[in-house]
Order: sequence, then structure tokens, then C-alpha cells
Amino acid sequence: TEASDASKRYGLELSAYYWLNDALSLDAEASFTHSRLDIDSNDDRIEGAVPVVASTGINWHITQQWQSSLRVRHIGKRILSSDGDKRSEPLTVVNGLVSYQQTHWKVGLELLNIFDSTDHDIDYFYASRLAGEPVEGVEDNHFHPIEPRTLRLNFSLLF
Repeated sequence: TEASDASKRYGLELSAYYWLNDALSLDAEASFTHSRLDIDSNDDRIEGAVPVVASTGINWHITQQWQSSLRVRHIGKRILSSDGDKRSEPLTVVNGLVSYQQTHWKVGLELLNIFDSTDHDIDYFYASRLAGEPVEGVEDNHFHPIEPRTLRLNFSLLF
């Protein structure tokens, strides 16, 4: 990050939780933001600002000890240039979890990126230079891909 002008940000956050029965629940969260630099210019967009983020999930409490969940997370197109002309593609990922808990410990098995999405986790738009390219570089989208489908085992001590 680097120093920048002051900014104005307005937004709305919504969340909802609903229990279908004693074992099954749904949840959803969404946030919407409008972010601009506090300057008198058309180049007032804040690079990296995310206008929409949403997630939803279904949670199943199989027993007192066993739980599982399936979650979808969506991040909308991010602004990559101060004029708002360059934007990233949106990111959508689905994750799952099964866990077992006792009084003082918990073990969980997560399947991250269930559908092996190749969306970009983060994007930047700037000039870079490869061999054979002009000295001033070439402006382009640079990104870090989302992690591929991953199985993760975790263990927690509870106190």
C-alpha cells in the first residue's frame, strides 16, 4: 500500500441467520460499498476497493459432537485503476467442513475450493517489463490465483 488522498466510503452490511430445525441452519452475509477518493477528478476510484462481498452457508449439527457446513463466498469485481476502467473478474469459491468436538479439543477436515476454481484471489494492474518489452514496461493485470482444491486437517485445543 502507499499513501493516498482522503477517501469517502459508504456502505451497507446485511446478515441473516435462520434455523430450519434443531440441527440445520442457514446463514447469509452481504456487504455493499461505494468508495471514492475525496478529490475533484474523474480519477477518484480507490484501487483494490471491493464493491460487493457475499457469503452464504448451510450448517448441519449432526450430533452434539459432529458438525458439518458448506459455504459459498463471492467477491465482486474489484477496481484496479483510479479511473475505474480496469476491473478484476469476480471470485466465487465453495468450501466444506466436517468437524468433531469434545470438551477440550476439536478436530476438523476442510475441503477448500471444492470445484477447483481458477479465479484470481487478488489482482493488481500496473506496468511491468519482461525481456524484449519496451523500457517503460507494459501495463497489464497481475494476479495471484486462488489456491487449488485443498484438503486441510486441523486440530484445536479448547480452554
